[in-house]
Amino acid sequence: MGEWGSGGASTRRPISQSLFLSIALLLLALLLPACTSIRPVLKIGLLAPFEGLHRQSGYAALTAMHQAIADFAPTDIAIMPLALDDAAASVQTERAARKLLQDHSLRALIGPYAPSLVQQIHPLLTDAGLPWFVPLAIDPAAGFVEPDREGQWAQPLLTAAAEQAEHDGRQRLVLAGWTPGWPQLTDEQARTAFALPLLISDQILDIQPEDAVFWLGSPEAGASYLTMLRAHDPAVPFLLGPQADSPIFTELTQNSGPVSLLVWVDDGYDPWLARYAGQSPTAYLTYRATQQAIMEILDQPRPQSQSWRVQTIIVTGE
Repeated sequence: MGEWGSGGASTRRPISQSLFLSIALLLLALLLPACTSIRPVLKIGLLAPFEGLHRQSGYAALTAMHQAIADFAPTDIAIMPLALDDAAASVQTERAARKLLQDHSLRALIGPYAPSLVQQIHPLLTDAGLPWFVPLAIDPAAGFVEPDREGQWAQPLLTAAAEQAEHDGRQRLVLAGWTPGWPQLTDEQARTAFALPLLISDQILDIQPEDAVFWLGSPEAGASYLTMLRAHDPAVPFLLGPQADSPIFTELTQNSGPVSLLVWVDDGYDPWLARYAGQSPTAYLTYRATQQAIMEILDQPRPQSQSWRVQTIIVTGE
């Protein structure tokens, strides 16, 4: 009767060695997932445009963030980008920022990329207490700093623009396309605080042959303004702030003439550009901001650079 022998005594057959080994391996496979540590997942938020007119700039920023994570993130922590579209518009930027802050794995935030959008969410991000990196907000001695509501971050850019205009033999610098977030200069500051007198005006007829123009607005509005300026005077130097570093500017501009871009770079920019060719200076700022965000997440000292400077990049000299 099967396993039962004569006299009713139990005579179980011994488990074969191969069957025992199979059972042991099965138990080991079941136990391994419980013993394996799962890497914590931490996120860095990115506020940038991913749809519409400015989407190329947003995706360039996201690419730079991925590059920095690959270069600087430790192997025992999963650091991921959490990118939301700000549509380059104030209402959408605030909505996206609030949504990002609802994610409890968020550890830092980068963006947005226009002064007016920074001003819009400044109280919200300040109250959140997360490390916040805005590519425009650079302290030459310390790198990225929390943006201020008074626009002090912009003073070195205005200074560099006035010095560039003076170098080009101009007599006055016209600030056009002013948007909230850029400082509101007093008349005294405009006359005396920079290498040249400054005039804040969007009126093309105010432009004189000895002037240079520094554009403080969006890239698409700057392209429209430049087209009108060239019809008025084809030789006036036109300077762009870093907020206008976008492919859309050159795509929409009909008559370029002399155009320069003023951007923040440090000594790491040229090696980075050699490694990641074809990317914009603003993408580099995103790369460096992501590096600093990772240092914050790891509670490590931020990488310091004493070489931050405003650099003039020639867009066209035609």
